[in-house]
Amino acid sequence: MTSLAFIIKLDCSPVCSVNRFRLPTANNNLIGSLPNEIKAIELLERLELYANTVTGTLPTTISALSNLILLDVEQNLLTGVAIPSQVYNLTSLLAYRASNNILTGTIGSDIQRLALIQQLWLSTNEIRGSIPTQLAACSDLEYLFLYENLIVGTLPSELGSLEILNDLRVYNNTLQNTIPSELFQASNLQSLRVQFNFFSGTIPTEIGALTSLTDLQIDSNALSGALPSEIGNLSLLGKHSAGKLTE
Repeated sequence: MTSLAFIIKLDCSPVCSVNRFRLPTANNNLIGSLPNEIKAIELLERLELYANTVTGTLPTTISALSNLILLDVEQNLLTGVAIPSQVYNLTSLLAYRASNNILTGTIGSDIQRLALIQQLWLSTNEIRGSIPTQLAACSDLEYLFLYENLIVGTLPSELGSLEILNDLRVYNNTLQNTIPSELFQASNLQSLRVQFNFFSGTIPTEIGALTSLTDLQIDSNALSGALPSEIGNLSLLGKHSAGKLTE
């Protein structure tokens, strides 16, 4: 295994710079924490650390990487807050991938500061709290992965205003109440997975507006009534599961 601090030290050297725009260290058996010296790679645009054994928290100095568009730390052993303040400061960020770690805390209202974000992957962590309505301010959001966490509350109706939202996965949480009909205004949705929660009520007839939908998973909730006939409008729907609806 190689020390992550050693790799960063190499890249900070004017002689041995690995790549001033990209630091590709994914799946390389790297260990240790991300050092404060990361701030020295000022032109870094892509930091790819997924599938290693990175521990600790994201350093506060990462906020100095004002050109960063991709921060990928999936499949590590990171701890601390899922989206710390230093990440909210990365206003050029297009993708934040931090799934499969041991991250905690909540997703705060400051998420709206990541106005350019297209991919927000925070699944399989220990995130608590509710899904903030301020996510609707992230109008370029395409992929929202929050599944397998400890998230509570409701699914915000404001997510329906995300016109280019392509893939929404919030399964295996503790979400409840009804699935908001406004959600189905996000007409670009191709995948919707909300299974294994506590949603109740009926499936809104507005689901028929999701004509791009190919993947629908809504089973293992407390939904009632019959499947709306409007599901017949979803000609592209392949993989789907509604489970057993109560009367």
